[in-house]
Amino acid sequence: MTDTIDHTREGVDRRFLCRGRMPVPVGELADWHFRPGALDRLIPPWQDVRVQRATTEMVAGAETVLSVPLGPVRKLWHARIEEAVPGVRFVDTQISGPFGAWRHEHRFLADGADASMLEDDITYRMPFRPFGDVAAGWVESDLERLFPWRHFRTSSDLRRHAEDGPDRPWRVVVTGASGLIGRQLTAFLTTGGHEVRRLVRREPDRAAGEYRWNPEAGSIEPAVFEDVDAVVHLAGAGIADERWTDDRMRVIRESRVKGTAFLAETLAGLDSPPKVLVSASAVGIYGD
Repeated sequence: MTDTIDHTREGVDRRFLCRGRMPVPVGELADWHFRPGALDRLIPPWQDVRVQRATTEMVAGAETVLSVPLGPVRKLWHARIEEAVPGVRFVDTQISGPFGAWRHEHRFLADGADASMLEDDITYRMPFRPFGDVAAGWVESDLERLFPWRHFRTSSDLRRHAEDGPDRPWRVVVTGASGLIGRQLTAFLTTGGHEVRRLVRREPDRAAGEYRWNPEAGSIEPAVFEDVDAVVHLAGAGIADERWTDDRMRVIRESRVKGTAFLAETLAGLDSPPKVLVSASAVGIYGD
């Protein structure tokens, strides 16, 4: 996939346009963007962007708040959906944030019966003019790196769903859904149209598909497993949260052993257990 990129300037406003071909019909491209999780899939790994509040529905008036790095400090970026036309486009604008002004139109265009075009059309203004114009070159370079990556991620996800996905939406239970891997897995599944049920220890938000469990107490909401196709188990105490004292290492180990054992025993006792259980715990590379 090769993207076309254009930079133009009209007075104090600058315009960036990135256009790329997607391997699915336009309806599937648009649906991917309108489903929960798209924002998480579009944040690149090299940017420490943190979602403070995300839109729950892609409709006009919905708002998102991000925390973005600006050198040694962080700034909140508050954005609002100004226009949302399912299957066609949506537009978000900056309410407050790092730019003097920002308008981003996402357009979904048909390109034959089996392909489509994604256009990201951004008009922005540098802050603190004329001093802010000094950083304009850095912003252009960042956009040229960011949006081809976003188009590659979108195209890859769409292709995987089209080629490897099941014939119908799956129901998947995920533990550790707020972790590094769990958050991306959940977003990948929901943007593909699948239902994700999250097991959490706190008071659950049923509208967000959350169910409560407590491995230490041996309790879990049985309704979470009704008509479920698969379970992905990622929960466990964080390995980077605290120094690895003897007590902390015991907590890390027991959180995985007890949680996995309780989950496996629960699934084994079901009349109709899910067909698939995937469990992962701190897979990584340590050292040189």
